[in-house]
Amino acid sequence: MGQMSDGLLIDLADGRQVFRPFGLSDTPGGAAGSGSFAVLIGIMLFTVSRNLLIRAAAALGVGLGTFCIYVCELRSLLIFTAVGVIVLTIIQILQGRLTRALAILIVIPTAALAAFNWTTVISGERVVKRIQTLGDASPTSIYFKNR
Repeated sequence: MGQMSDGLLIDLADGRQVFRPFGLSDTPGGAAGSGSFAVLIGIMLFTVSRNLLIRAAAALGVGLGTFCIYVCELRSLLIFTAVGVIVLTIIQILQGRLTRALAILIVIPTAALAAFNWTTVISGERVVKRIQTLGDASPTSIYFKNR
């Protein structure tokens, strides 16, 4: 494979290199977009539904969506999703629905940590290193460095 395709690959914990998950597109890493929507819609379903089965499925969807974002190593969608969750939480607080906001603040960190642990088991420390680069410099310098 050529030098340009190296950015399309991820390293697994066992040393193999595979393409980023495609999702429903032909683009490597396309699964991260679906993962982002799964997180945001899962949070909305979790806070609105009264059915315990739907809430459990929504929480599972949040975890799986977060896993997709981590595995694809798309930091921009990780930030987009985090901003979306923060906005949803703020909306719940402004509307006086503190119980729903608290539910979001419990489900999101739990799902994020579980998905992060699962991702590190599958792909090793590469995901940790990639996410840590978000705090290394200003957002604009990180963006232009990777373009």
